[in-house]
Amino acid sequence: NGNVVGINTAIFSPSGGSVGIGFSVPSNMAKGVISQLMKYGKTKRGWLGVRIQTVTEDIAASLGLNEVKGALISGVMPDGPAKLAGIKSGDIIIKFDDKSVKDMRSLPRIVAETEIDKPVSVEVWRNGMPIKLQVIVGEMVEEKQVSVNQPKKNNTDTLEIEELGLLLSNISEDFRAKFNIPNNLNGVLILNVRSETDASDKGILPGDIIIEVSQNKVFTPSDVEMRVEEEIRSSRDFALLLINRKGTLSYLALKLSKN
Repeated sequence: NGNVVGINTAIFSPSGGSVGIGFSVPSNMAKGVISQLMKYGKTKRGWLGVRIQTVTEDIAASLGLNEVKGALISGVMPDGPAKLAGIKSGDIIIKFDDKSVKDMRSLPRIVAETEIDKPVSVEVWRNGMPIKLQVIVGEMVEEKQVSVNQPKKNNTDTLEIEELGLLLSNISEDFRAKFNIPNNLNGVLILNVRSETDASDKGILPGDIIIEVSQNKVFTPSDVEMRVEEEIRSSRDFALLLINRKGTLSYLALKLSKN
């Protein structure tokens, strides 16, 4: 009927000439790009202002999510759209603009294709239940860095958390120098990882810093111990840790040894 069904993007050409095989994107996908070119003279991508990671079975279980889905927020940019909307580190985005977020890879594509400055509904999984928020989509300009400021602790108390197989310490000035830890970064330092534990199997290393346990900030080994005990009293099998490794934040769900 004379309607555009696709936009040609490439051809298959072993010899340099056309052999009649082409590749295209659907016209519906191209509409957004065409609209942006007409309106702005260039393409613009939606931006949420978060760092994300994969939701594993262990992480889903530790957060009470009955299926593995969504994108886990491991960091929120200080002045990004997500921060202004109330999205927090540890949330799992399961719907964005009424579109289901099947896995981590789905979210960047959905956000990028969303109209700039459009208010959209976001459904996140937080504290064992879905919560609806509204976010105004920003424009992706450049990568931004997450900065974390927390109270300073310098004493060198150490404590072994048997249930995690970790030897922990506060961050002293000596440890800052040894592990090259910035002055504005605080938490609980991991000094040793016992072999044949879940922590060892999942790649936790000495020098990693625990920022949160079960979505609660921790500043001393005793804080970690208290949160782990709470998880055990609640009959949970995993504790969710937010780990900082040389400036990179990631969540790990560690199996609790209850022997």
